[in-house]
Amino acid sequence: MASPIVHLTYSGRSGATEVAINIARRSAEPRRHSFVFFGVEPVREDYVAAVEEMGCEYRYLPKRNGFLGGGYWAAAKEILALSPVAVIAHGWRSLPVLIRLRLARQGVPIVLIHHGPPDEIGRFTKRLLIGAAGALASCNVAVSADLARQTHGGQR
Repeated sequence: MASPIVHLTYSGRSGATEVAINIARRSAEPRRHSFVFFGVEPVREDYVAAVEEMGCEYRYLPKRNGFLGGGYWAAAKEILALSPVAVIAHGWRSLPVLIRLRLARQGVPIVLIHHGPPDEIGRFTKRLLIGAAGALASCNVAVSADLARQTHGGQR
């Protein structure tokens, strides 16, 4: 198999994981996609079934609750162990993993997909986290024009 495109999704419980699966499903080579799920909750069974049906490799890495709950270096190591041709990070919660990926391997292209602004944090923190994650990515993609305006000030 050629080097995979690795999707990083938080917890595997959100709609972001569904987007990641649909990207793989609609690609020319679905089996080329791999998934690293990390978070407090295990991956939904229907998501696991969809990934297995496509013949994609996947891993689930649990972490402790909270943004500083750890597990980020382990997620970055799992991604790098797959020798990705590119990483698609889904959402701002990927920021700690993106930092570690950039420190370990500068050259791997990272696409950050913005799925929605976080509701559980304040406006300043939200802009800071989203901006920092976006700065580490090679390319930023928002799932809607409204979200693009919120996360990038209408740019990119």
